[in-house]
Amino acid sequence: MRIGELSRRSGVSVPTIKYYLREGMLPEGERTAANQVRYSESHLRRLRLIRGLIDVGGLPVPTVREVLAEI
Repeated sequence: MRIGELSRRSGVSVPTIKYYLREGMLPEGERTAANQVRYSESHLRRLRLIRGLIDVGGLPVPTVREVLAEI
């Protein structure tokens, strides 16, 4: 899926997804062309985990980054 679909399915905005990518919280997708990237269901699951830790768990982004580094 492309980033727009990932955004739609996760409920997370494209700029926020790009932020998580830059911060290394979400792994890069598979580059299919110079300006196109595909994301998998595992990206969607990871994104839902990130949002759960932040929204439900109340964890700040730096702590979420540390948690993700351990799994």
